[in-house]
Amino acid sequence: MELGHVIEVTARGEILDSYDAYVESSVEQPLDSNGDAKGEPEPPSGWTFLQGFSGQQSSSGPVLHTSEFVGGGLEKHIRENPGLYVALSVEATEDGEDESTVVGWVVAHKPAN
Repeated sequence: MELGHVIEVTARGEILDSYDAYVESSVEQPLDSNGDAKGEPEPPSGWTFLQGFSGQQSSSGPVLHTSEFVGGGLEKHIRENPGLYVALSVEATEDGEDESTVVGWVVAHKPAN
């Protein structure tokens, strides 16, 4: 999966390009003045984030480390659950700052119509 590129998984597990669906390629992770995460990033309207697929110790939220990839259990889950999927970069911005830093990525899902 490429960041910001929406795919569709059919009921038969086929993966198709979904060029008619558009989503920004990143979401924001707000940080406090100490650089610690404040809550979770918000998914785009109508989408939800997949959770619990990170291999990072004590991480059960939606944000995956930049070294992780779509494979194993995450790939299996995507292929078995029809709908739209998109990988999005997670960019963190400290309070009062304009510049952001990539801190990971998420997979967003929108159920099939």
